[in-house]
Amino acid sequence: MTQKKEEFLDIKQFFYRIASNWLLFLLSILLCLAIAFGFNRYTKNIFKVSSTILFEDQSNISSISAAEAIYSNDPFQRSSKNIIANKIYEINSYPLIYQTLKDLRYDIEYYLVGNIKVSETYQSPFIVKVYTNKEKILNRSFKLTHINDKKFRLYNKSLDIDSEFSYDQKINFLGATIKISRNIKFVTKESELPSCVVKFKELQNLTKKYQSDLNFTQEQKKSSIVKIDLKCFHELKGVNFLNKLTENFIKNEVNSKNLSSIKTVEFIKKQLFDMQDSLEIIENKIQLFKERNGLTDVSVKAQGIYNQLNEIESNVNILKREKEYLGHLSKYIQSESKLEQIKIPPSTIDENSSIRTLIKDLIEVQFNRSLLVEAGKLKNPAVKLYDRTTNQIISSLNEAIFTSNTTLDIEIKRNNKIIKELNSEINKLPEVERELLKIQRVQTINENIYTFLLRKKSEADITSSSNVADTRVLEPAVYFDKNPFLPNRSRNYLLALLAGFVLPLLFFLILDILNDKILSRFDLDKHSTMPVLGIIGTNRSGFNLLSKQSPKSVVFEGFRAIRSNLNFKIENNKSTVFLVTSSISGEGKTFFAENLAIVFAKASKKTILIGADLRKPKVWVDFELTNDIGLSNYINGDIKFNDIVKDVGIDNLDVVLSGPVPNNPADTLLSDKFKSLIASLKKKYDIIILDTPPLGLVADSLTLMNYTDINLYMVRQGYTNKSLLTYSEDLYNKGRLGEIYIIFNDVKEGSGVYGYAYGYGGYGYGGYGYGGYGYGYGKGYGYGYGYAGYTNEKNSEYFEKDER
Repeated sequence: MTQKKEEFLDIKQFFYRIASNWLLFLLSILLCLAIAFGFNRYTKNIFKVSSTILFEDQSNISSISAAEAIYSNDPFQRSSKNIIANKIYEINSYPLIYQTLKDLRYDIEYYLVGNIKVSETYQSPFIVKVYTNKEKILNRSFKLTHINDKKFRLYNKSLDIDSEFSYDQKINFLGATIKISRNIKFVTKESELPSCVVKFKELQNLTKKYQSDLNFTQEQKKSSIVKIDLKCFHELKGVNFLNKLTENFIKNEVNSKNLSSIKTVEFIKKQLFDMQDSLEIIENKIQLFKERNGLTDVSVKAQGIYNQLNEIESNVNILKREKEYLGHLSKYIQSESKLEQIKIPPSTIDENSSIRTLIKDLIEVQFNRSLLVEAGKLKNPAVKLYDRTTNQIISSLNEAIFTSNTTLDIEIKRNNKIIKELNSEINKLPEVERELLKIQRVQTINENIYTFLLRKKSEADITSSSNVADTRVLEPAVYFDKNPFLPNRSRNYLLALLAGFVLPLLFFLILDILNDKILSRFDLDKHSTMPVLGIIGTNRSGFNLLSKQSPKSVVFEGFRAIRSNLNFKIENNKSTVFLVTSSISGEGKTFFAENLAIVFAKASKKTILIGADLRKPKVWVDFELTNDIGLSNYINGDIKFNDIVKDVGIDNLDVVLSGPVPNNPADTLLSDKFKSLIASLKKKYDIIILDTPPLGLVADSLTLMNYTDINLYMVRQGYTNKSLLTYSEDLYNKGRLGEIYIIFNDVKEGSGVYGYAYGYGGYGYGGYGYGGYGYGYGKGYGYGYGYAGYTNEKNSEYFEKDER
């Protein structure tokens, strides 16, 4: 039940804080919204542009190279694991991005000069071209201002440059030759062209920046679709960069594939050049031989043997060239030369030779590795992967070369046997015919080889022309969203609104954490279960006694309300003893006891106020009396009671001062004489009020509670410590405080605890060191009081309207 009550109080206090401090919340929200507006207005916009690409399967095994297919137990898994990562590294490689930026001329940036800020633009009113010594103007800038159709102004304050030049005129700027032209495509709504700041950037640093700004995301886990995102200050500039980047990547990919065909064509061209010279020499030799020997042609039998022998010898020559190339290839690999420069020969043994496939893969791997090395990414995991793949390919190449050499030796040996048999047949022919056949055999062999090489060259050219990239652009970057990625204006305003509301709450929360005082009824009800009888507002009149204040003052009304509530507790025609105490000194118990006595006296109740605080008496000060004789003299001496009763000039009110401080105040109050005094006073007075020492400091109040009917416990707003209520709460729960009620004292107006309404005028009242103030409104005469906030069930019976 207690927990539910505390939760209820916390919720009520939460909404009360908002309602009572609405102006602070409003100002906080407006301030945060103003900050958000300034941030959104002057923060540089960041746009996010995207492009989507697909890595297609153009090889035999799911986008994996043949080399990886040979050396992987599960090539498909290896591809899905590495191929996309490798492609991403290639796209984000330094050389590719550098070339893209260079193609787009992004090393020259243009900024339009506005009234408030300078913003980057892609469509500039000027076009700057650098001819020579560009390195001398890197990280420099100047301002261009259009003068007329023929002239412009070039300005740089730090370099003390301010000159006029003609458009399309070559200018010497800091040692570099530049030319500035008008951009006829630039469109503006203004009557004059805006000024423009031109900055020259280092491509190296710009490349690294773009590398860090690019982000790659695989759309689905097992797909080969990758989304490329770029955050940039100018959307159109970012769109053009992404599209040019993918274009260059696809172009490089095709060039990489064409490398093998290009190397093959180079090899064939060299062979064709050598064969062409040999054919010319042989042709001349045959012609000379026929003229010398008077021959026109050979016999049919000789021609048949000749044709068969030519075919076999042509095969042998081609096989020997293959063997020669394999020897050259083996030496090249062992020498660790530039492997990407290996030339691929035509194959006569097997058009699908694994050697050809391995060499193509080796060239491709070395090309991709060189891209990363040129970008300075030697520690990149992809470089290590390429090195491992290269070693595996070389190992397999050596095995394939050995196997091919063995096969070639067998074929050459078989063909040589046939050639030997055919040569025996030729030896049976006439000598002149034999000589002519020998020369023609050499010619035919070379012609066959030449024809073969021409065919292979055509095949390589066709292959080069038909190669396509493994990458395809699914969605190019487009320029359509004019809303920046950052700052997110809607989100910023929402966060500002939230911050404007939360910051005051945090402020109040910190105050609550640091505060150890009772500030409100919420605090009071949370830390004490004692019922609250009434509330006394802050006394700003400058007088502590109600007799010196206006009867319509706020404080006077508060005491009337408490008197009204106490009347419900007083039995008819019975004298009642009230005790006023507090936790510590300074909480207003003497002030309250004095004025409670005054309001009862003004209600025609025979009242006596007894200063029972024998340790630190104060009653005499407010009534402007002397404390030379009082209660202590009566109990410890032989003087009569009438001698200590003081007339303070208020009807129905008598006052007994404390008197000089006795040696043992506690024993004085425990004496039978004091007990008898209380009993006799009950017969004479309707109301007896005891002003006692603080309950939290001495036990005098507990002693006096044996003689009282109702005890009043003072709690002062902003003064009473929360921890001090723990002691009194413990006594209350043990039943040692009798019938006790809390008086909430010194409550400031506007704290939401209670409020008043009055007729004419404003009245000042003061006390406890606060300055005076006055207020009033409305016509008519009347007054009232009320409690603002909520009504506690256990206290509701005590808050009744004062009788008149």
